Amino acid sequence: MVSNYRTPPKFDEARPYECWKNEVNVWRRVTELDKKKQALTVALGLEGRARESSMEIPAEDLDSDDGMAKLLAKLDEVFLKEEKDRAYEAYSHFDGISKDSAVSMADYIIDFEQR
Repeated sequence: MVSNYRTPPKFDEARPYECWKNEVNVWRRVTELDKKKQALTVALGLEGRARESSMEIPAEDLDSDDGMAKLLAKLDEVFLKEEKDRAYEAYSHFDGISKDSAVSMADYIIDFEQR
């Protein structure tokens, strides 16, 4: 199987941002693309909110040795914050769960596992 190391990993908002970011860091180590072109290539391959965010960065900044650092910092602002918010919401929801005295333990466990 031949891999195309010029094509960066595809970003999918349904998957954890950190996983994609790690894949990009692996890709950066194996790609033959010039360091200055990596951020441009990744930015052009993005879609949706990720692409909109990346297009806020001037092309000159992306087309530099530290272009990937700038691109990832911008995406971190958008997507890392959201992951932290989701984790906090999940914890808050979990912390608010309590057993009503009228509910049997078996029913409570079933309800708890379905959440």
